[in-house]
Amino acid sequence: HGRSPHNNDFTYEIMANDLFEFMNDEKISKADIIGHSMGAKTAMFFALKHSDRIRKMIIVDMAPRYYAQHHQAVFSAVKSVDVVNLSSRKEAEERLRNTLNDEATIQFLLKNLYWTEDKRLDWRFGFSEIERNIEEMGKTLPLHSVIEIPTLFLRGSRSGYIGENDEKEIKQIFSDVSIITIPDAGHWIHAENPKVFLEKTVAFLNN
Repeated sequence: HGRSPHNNDFTYEIMANDLFEFMNDEKISKADIIGHSMGAKTAMFFALKHSDRIRKMIIVDMAPRYYAQHHQAVFSAVKSVDVVNLSSRKEAEERLRNTLNDEATIQFLLKNLYWTEDKRLDWRFGFSEIERNIEEMGKTLPLHSVIEIPTLFLRGSRSGYIGENDEKEIKQIFSDVSIITIPDAGHWIHAENPKVFLEKTVAFLNN
């Protein structure tokens, strides 16, 4: 959500509608959709309402089930970075490392720091909106959902986001689906093993 408008209301339905409006504005009648984590759940909600606008869909390390809120450490880390008095990106990195041990998450957060016009550092993402609506982000797909779009699920070998029970639910909801495990990767598959991630993605889209 970096440079795009932020919204106090933050749900999957709203984000799916944002995508629908974007495609209309850009005159995109049909597209391949790929989403990671929260973006993947957004893609699923979009598919429920606008399946005619999707050719193929790739879901990266996210199941359609409910996820309990589990990002408190990340919230604490972001709050530890006093952006009002921050003097450098290095200082932000040091503060994040005092709270977080996950290098991928630290680097992801640092990419969201930017210099404002009045020459101070700030977050591009709407942190207060995310924190206030985080329970919404764990939301499950509606009961008895059916998605008939050709779909590829990619999961990291070291990630726990898609388990055996999730596979059963995925195959109940998605009628045309494949599930592939990417080796040497946790939740941030595209960053941790981009080579295999890209190979599987391109092969699926070109098939």
